[in-house]
Amino acid sequence: PGMRSNRKKVAQKFISLLNSYDTMVIVNMNNIRSKQIHDIRKHLRGTSEIVVGKKSFLSYLLQNNKLEMSRWMSVKEYLSDNIGLIFTNSNLKILNETFKQYFLTSFVNAGEIAQRNIIIKKGIKNLSPSQTPFFQVLY
Repeated sequence: PGMRSNRKKVAQKFISLLNSYDTMVIVNMNNIRSKQIHDIRKHLRGTSEIVVGKKSFLSYLLQNNKLEMSRWMSVKEYLSDNIGLIFTNSNLKILNETFKQYFLTSFVNAGEIAQRNIIIKKGIKNLSPSQTPFFQVLY
């Protein structure tokens, strides 16, 4: 089955991005706020482009040989979870510095794995009995 006209436009845009930029960076977009993405996009405007949430469409293009470029076939194994694609011709060190500039810490939510180790030292804690369920959740 052929692609609808909207899908064709997106495919053409995607292929033009792949042809226009030397580097495509795949980033994990879990726990990133839309404001952060907006600020980073604004900062990178003119040097890079960010495409978010197109993993199934990119898989489709790769599987159906819509992308003739073999150099992009290795990307397929990284298309999982919530990803963002950043197309750029600029220095990756500068790109990394931009990400560090807009880095925000956030609390871990129930069911998620913390990105850093949490260490609670032994000893008496000044907590009332109503606050102990906090520790039970950590177990």
